[in-house]
Amino acid sequence: MEAQRLIRAEWEEGEKTRRLYRVAAKAAILADSHGWRPLGHPMTSDPVSEETAQDNANATNALPLDPAEYVARLDGALALSDDCRSDIRNEIRDHLEDSSDGYERVGRSPEEAEKLAIRGLGSPELLASRIVKEQLTRRRLISGSGSAIVSALFGAAIGILAAGVAIFAAPLLGRVLVNAVATLGLHLYLPDTPEWHSQQIGLVASFAAFFAARRSTPLASQWTRRSVRAIKAGWALCGAILLATVALLLPASLDPLVAIAYLAIPVAWVLGTWRCQGPGDDLISRRGVIQVAPVIALFLFVPGMRAWYFSPSTPVPAPLPAATSNASIFIDPMNSTLRVSGTDGWSDIKIEGWAAARQGLEMTPDMTRLDSVFEATPDHGFTLSDLPGSDNDWWLVLTGVGPDGARHNLGVALLPSNRPIHLQSLYGWLVGPK
Repeated sequence: MEAQRLIRAEWEEGEKTRRLYRVAAKAAILADSHGWRPLGHPMTSDPVSEETAQDNANATNALPLDPAEYVARLDGALALSDDCRSDIRNEIRDHLEDSSDGYERVGRSPEEAEKLAIRGLGSPELLASRIVKEQLTRRRLISGSGSAIVSALFGAAIGILAAGVAIFAAPLLGRVLVNAVATLGLHLYLPDTPEWHSQQIGLVASFAAFFAARRSTPLASQWTRRSVRAIKAGWALCGAILLATVALLLPASLDPLVAIAYLAIPVAWVLGTWRCQGPGDDLISRRGVIQVAPVIALFLFVPGMRAWYFSPSTPVPAPLPAATSNASIFIDPMNSTLRVSGTDGWSDIKIEGWAAARQGLEMTPDMTRLDSVFEATPDHGFTLSDLPGSDNDWWLVLTGVGPDGARHNLGVALLPSNRPIHLQSLYGWLVGPK
């Protein structure tokens, strides 16, 4: 009936998208000629305007030759989500088949029936523009965006969980790394600083932003019925602006590496949008894990790439004779204490604190200081909070009196300073006085 211009069909947007059919003027005239009357109310007509009829007539010359080509051209002109396009393709394909069968039943050949069915729908590009206009409503955009934000929060939770587990493992793995390198004769110094923890927070937030964008982008496309390609730029820009604002105003212990980690948060959102989850893809792929593993290792497990090496044999300005012993200093950052071990056979054990200096990648005692800054004895339960308040790192020398009655150097360790934590926003750090 639609192919014979007896009814008109159009898409209607409501709680559910449906196709609405109306009686055309030609059908009303035909019904009157046969004496048919509608049930319950007079039959009204919905005449096709001259302009629409002329548009269809002009488009007829460029119509596809078969239903498959028609559906393909229609699909290419639909700037809609994949699911929505699939539903429309199926409906138009079914409509063309039903219309062709109807023409064949009245004596038309299969080829002619297909052409008449295609002609009844008109230009696929014009039909696509009407469908797109009726599908992409403001109400659907608002509600779909809200649902996509909820899905983004779920993706962010997965990212936080994945990176959060790594944060708890980072100090342990750092110690494992130090011990492993020590077997090669190289001593590493990995300071456990507030800046490192701020950098970890920035890295976790970056992972959360990436997974949130990767998960929410295809869902935003599905729920707003816009194509992924059409929403990518806007979705990436809106999320990046919001996250950049949060990153600039969030307080942290800042240095250049922390600033890089925080500025990476909006960048991670943009990357997640462009590398969004496709049909059949996992949120976390094996290839993705392999690609980001080096980044995790550098920014999370190694304390912010703030690693130096030192030599225990490096003398302090007033060195004591070294002795062969199994004594060592153990720094327990969890309980903020210093412990010693392997001191059997030695008496009057002391820990001398000398200011340390950085020379390139090497940590050495500060040779400008001629005396130790503090002394401590393990028996008095020395804690890290007892360190003098300064910005220095500490070169700790374990000494003891041996059987010969002389004091000897038994071991060396490095300890970060006990400076107070200073929180500042990235915006204030970037634009503030230098």
